[in-house]
Amino acid sequence: MNIIGKLKYKILVAVFVVLFVAGGILSLRISFVAEHPLIKTFLFSKTDLKFKSDKLHYYDNPNISLERVHVQAFYLVPRKSLNDFTLSWKEDFTGALEELKKFHESQFGNSSELTFSLLDIPVVAPNEFVDSLPTGLRRATLVDLEPIDKFIEDNITKSSAPFYRKAFVDIPNNAYAVKVIFVEGVSAVGSEGMLLLSRNYITDPAIGYGTSVLAHEFGHTLGMPDLYDYETYEDYSDDLMGSGRYRAINYVYFSDDIKRRMGIK
Repeated sequence: MNIIGKLKYKILVAVFVVLFVAGGILSLRISFVAEHPLIKTFLFSKTDLKFKSDKLHYYDNPNISLERVHVQAFYLVPRKSLNDFTLSWKEDFTGALEELKKFHESQFGNSSELTFSLLDIPVVAPNEFVDSLPTGLRRATLVDLEPIDKFIEDNITKSSAPFYRKAFVDIPNNAYAVKVIFVEGVSAVGSEGMLLLSRNYITDPAIGYGTSVLAHEFGHTLGMPDLYDYETYEDYSDDLMGSGRYRAINYVYFSDDIKRRMGIK
C-alpha cells in the first residue's frame, strides 16, 4: 500500500472512531447525562425555568401583582401592658420575619420578592382599642379593617404622627404592601393587606409552630382562603392553609392548586 493509500486508510479509521464515540454518547440516557454535576452546573432546572417565566399575583386576581411584596411590621402594646412586654421583641420579630421571607421565596422562587421593615419602637395604644381588635376566634366573620387603618394613619403613617418613621413608612416602588401587627394580646387573623398576630406565637417556645401561624395569616393577606371547616375544624388540605398551620415552618408548603391560582403554572 503506497503512502497515499495508507493516509486515506488512517483518515477513514479516524472518522469511524469519531462516529462510533459520538453515537455512544448520543445513546446515553438523557437523565444520566443531566445528572452529571458538570452538566447540572450549566443547566437550569425545570423549577428554575418555571419561576423565571411565572409572575406571582393575588389569589384569583391577575390584576394585582405580587412580584414585589413589602411587609410593614410593628409591635402594638396596650397601655396596661407597658411594664410586661418582652424586651427581646425586636430580635424575636426580626427572626420571624426572616423565616417568613425565606419560606415565601422557597415557595414562589424568583416569581416574587419579599422585603420587610420593622418599626423600631413599640406602638402604644389605648387599652380599649387593643381589646376591640379581632381575635380570629370567629373565623367566618369579616374583619373590619377601617378602625385599624385609621389608627395606623393617625399614629404611624402621617408625618405628624407620634410614631412616624420615614424609613418605615416608605414602600418600594410597585410593591404590594402588607401590614403585620404583632399584638400584645390575643389575636390571629389575616385579611386583605393586613394581619394581626399575638406576640406569644413568636416568643413562646412551647408553641413550636408560631412562624407557621404567621405565614398562614400572611397567606390570607394575599387572598388565600382557609382550607378547613370553620365549624368542625376538619382540614381539607395538608398544606399551610390547612393542617400545616400547626407544623413547624420547615415542614409546610403551599399546595399546587394555590400556586396555580396565583400564577405559578
